[in-house]
Amino acid sequence: MNRKEVAAGFAWNASFSFINKALFPLIGIVIARILGPAEMGIYVLILAVVNVAEIFRDAGLGVTFIADPEGERREGVYTTLSIAFGLAMGVLLLLASAPIAGFYDIAGLSWGLAMASAAVGLNGLATIPANKLQKQARFRDAGFADTASSLLSYGVALPLVFSGYGFVGLVWQLLSRSGLFLLFNVWLARPALPAWSGKAVRGILAKSVAAMLNNIAYTFYTLGDKAVLGKMFGEHAVGLYGVAYNLAIKPLDFLTFPLGRTLLVAFSKSTEDRDRFRNIFARSLSAVLLLSLPLYAALAIYARPIVVGLYSEKFAGAVAPFALLSAYFFFRSCGNLAGNAIFALGRPVLNVVCWIPGYAIAGAGLWAGRGSLDLLGATAWIVLGAVTVYAINTGLAIWLLKPKAEDMARVGKAIAVGSATTGLLYACSMLSVPDLLALAIALTAGIAAHLTLVGRTFGTGWFDCFSPSGLRKLWNRL
Repeated sequence: MNRKEVAAGFAWNASFSFINKALFPLIGIVIARILGPAEMGIYVLILAVVNVAEIFRDAGLGVTFIADPEGERREGVYTTLSIAFGLAMGVLLLLASAPIAGFYDIAGLSWGLAMASAAVGLNGLATIPANKLQKQARFRDAGFADTASSLLSYGVALPLVFSGYGFVGLVWQLLSRSGLFLLFNVWLARPALPAWSGKAVRGILAKSVAAMLNNIAYTFYTLGDKAVLGKMFGEHAVGLYGVAYNLAIKPLDFLTFPLGRTLLVAFSKSTEDRDRFRNIFARSLSAVLLLSLPLYAALAIYARPIVVGLYSEKFAGAVAPFALLSAYFFFRSCGNLAGNAIFALGRPVLNVVCWIPGYAIAGAGLWAGRGSLDLLGATAWIVLGAVTVYAINTGLAIWLLKPKAEDMARVGKAIAVGSATTGLLYACSMLSVPDLLALAIALTAGIAAHLTLVGRTFGTGWFDCFSPSGLRKLWNRL
């Protein structure tokens, strides 16, 4: 992929991500306000268990298919494996639904997990068609499948929620979305029929196992936290944490994840040209830092007006965890990019190794503080472990690629610009005005100052970001 293709791919991914992760969650906020923390907590636990099952269901096949130069030739074999893993995990989740519900002793959890097991099976059927669209850089079609299935599934959830069925409406949404997602992807991708080759299977699994191990480590940490907190503090606390988590992850949904999906394809096609690879990585890391550093700083500084303003005072207990999680996701925005680069370099095991110190730190902290920690203290240990993982991950990518001095200078400039904007955002929070007014002032002044600094540092003048010609100059220099 050339620079223009990467930009177009990111634009499509970002546009559909904005719809899926910004507009649709507004509906989710309405639903959360109706259901309250306890009902939302049940659904958060269901999602946590389902997403753990999804790791084994995907088995690393998706990213392996994208990165495999012979992927389309062996598509039928990939399809066979994805169907087999999907059906197997769906059945296992169905059998485990009652024991898991008994462990948490929460009414309705068994039914919810049993219904969700069908969604896992359907997702197995959609694995290769969905990733085929990504591999072919058909980001518009992939975004349509994702967006249309989400939109239509809300038509199932909302009537049930408004009729008083509680989290049941969200479970039916989960199932209907999986079915619609499968239909749209099969229609758009025209997948190959299942096929079998023992040699191809061995070659595919040899590559996908490392990806699956990384996904296991990632998912158990990023979704298992809710399961642990649910057991420690109950559904009310995990409902607060889930709201904070889902809100803090939004910038990744809008920016880093769309960029990551695009760059995984670009990285995979640049492995033979190491200079081009390291240049793409350094420029992408600079862009992520310019966006995520001031954005996550704003979320942390103005946590209270954001959380309470959106979810009401009932969720005030989510304010402090939300502020801490902002640091988590800032580091994750860099770590995800680095992880894609490491995978494309053929060193996916290193991504797995990075999780060892993270688990050690978080696990030791939670174990040592058992019986005395509150939700905020437990969140702090989870965040500290995650920051360690993604910091090491990013450092490893830089070490492996060894970007040129001018590329690393660009990264340093991005950190400096983001830090300057962060200082201004904090200064606005010290004004003797109501929280919402301080937030409005900070956003106005922060955006203007940040764009000005970006133009001066990376462009040709202070006001490059404020005119079409200036933006073109800036784009050419970036």
